[in-house]
Amino acid sequence: MGRIVVIILFILSTNIMRSQEDTREKFDFDLYTKTRFGKLNFIRPNGNIVFVMSFSEKGGGLMEEIVNKYPFYTLYKEYYPDGYIKVQKTFIPDALAIGKSYHYSKEGKLTVVDEDKQYENFKYTIDDVLLFLQEKGQLNIKGGTLWYNEQYRFAYSINYTKLKGKTLWIIKINNAIPFDPAKHSISIGYDQPKFMYVYYLMDVETGRVYTEEEFFGEEEEEKPKTTTFQ
Repeated sequence: MGRIVVIILFILSTNIMRSQEDTREKFDFDLYTKTRFGKLNFIRPNGNIVFVMSFSEKGGGLMEEIVNKYPFYTLYKEYYPDGYIKVQKTFIPDALAIGKSYHYSKEGKLTVVDEDKQYENFKYTIDDVLLFLQEKGQLNIKGGTLWYNEQYRFAYSINYTKLKGKTLWIIKINNAIPFDPAKHSISIGYDQPKFMYVYYLMDVETGRVYTEEEFFGEEEEEKPKTTTFQ
């Protein structure tokens, strides 16, 4: 390979690397200043709400942004200490990863993960979970309301698990029922809450929804009964 060709290839590779750096997202320090270094929320012109923002020279940056469009999700981003983006994920609303996740090395190499592959064989999908939450008054799908409050705390969280041979959506509704000291307990050192959360489990194959008591109560009913002789 001739010397001129080597020089040309070196110049091209350098330009490509610079181009990649130019196109890689960087932490928005101007916005960080507008939020008084993460103390204030910021509503973008498109309606998105930046409600978490932080940065340190050692740990890098973090940003979380509410996107008030179906399926109502949070855009989560991490940044390296040099300001370049490290991770971008989409969560419903703050725990269940959906869509594409983007992971960048320090050099800018991109790895894309298709989070939806986890759920591609589910007969009852996230759409069904959101409809259930609407029935429970935790979400207004048409209006895009109810799913978070004035403090940007979410009304529910969603995940999935496998129990007793079933794959189940785990649906946690926060502030579902009034706190009752006779029924509920709290850890020492914590203030008594006004409301308690409730869990529901939805079978991804049948769509059947269980309360915790119903699901784990069936296990007790299935146990063989014994007779005690005295």
